Amino acid sequence: MHCHECGAETISDEQAFCQICGAPLVTGATVSRAGATPAVQAPETPVGPQRLRQDFTGGALALFGWTIFVAIGMLFIIPAPFVLVEFARWFLGKCRFEDGSSYRFHGAAGGVWILTTLYGVVQIVNILASAKSEEIPALGLAPLVIVPINLILGWFFLRWAAGSSEALGRRLRFEGSIWGYLGWTLLIYVSVLTIIGWAWALAGYSDWLGRNSRGSGLHYEFCGRGHEILWRTLVYALGILLIVTAPWSIKWYMRWYIQQFEAVVNPPSEPARAL
Repeated sequence: MHCHECGAETISDEQAFCQICGAPLVTGATVSRAGATPAVQAPETPVGPQRLRQDFTGGALALFGWTIFVAIGMLFIIPAPFVLVEFARWFLGKCRFEDGSSYRFHGAAGGVWILTTLYGVVQIVNILASAKSEEIPALGLAPLVIVPINLILGWFFLRWAAGSSEALGRRLRFEGSIWGYLGWTLLIYVSVLTIIGWAWALAGYSDWLGRNSRGSGLHYEFCGRGHEILWRTLVYALGILLIVTAPWSIKWYMRWYIQQFEAVVNPPSEPARAL
């Protein structure tokens, strides 16, 4: 190591001051001649995956308004795909990573209108079957068919939403299988019978969703725990019951849930060297 004042070579890298002129030494710097500016070594590129937290920055009243708007749109079926696309574009635009970047949504109504139409028709059939179940007892078994259909449509919705989204400059995709989706959903339904076990099942399901939502060198991991979901859900339900606090309860719960998904970005692999 050299002194940046007089250029004298020091005895040891651990030496704090130059033994010739007494100037403080710059660790990790090299000087080629007296009076030259020390060349500091460039920091090393971090090794291993980078983890990025995210946050929801939308307003409580705006989120509440969009929730009602989407519900009305789905009720009338025809405007459903247009409402769904605009909501997704707004919602994802309000989800930001800690580096300041946000999502981009590229979906269009033409890519989801079949799903929304089928979903609306299934709900109408369900309502009619419930209304006629007293006259025709066999219609009471309709939920055994309708519930699986709704779940399958939900899986296709996930694939469409993920495939239409972009995060950190990477186009996303959902790789979870239909059987995994049905299995986790069934586990949540069954765990409701344990009163509190559903919260841990939901945590596992959320992590499964995150790990199967992928981009190029990117996936998500859910950091929330079952007990955290449990008590927050109880507080959220209380806030909804009070009606006046509903918008803020929805945002509070939604924001926490989004914050638990960490984006895990793997460093690009080095190209293989020619032998």
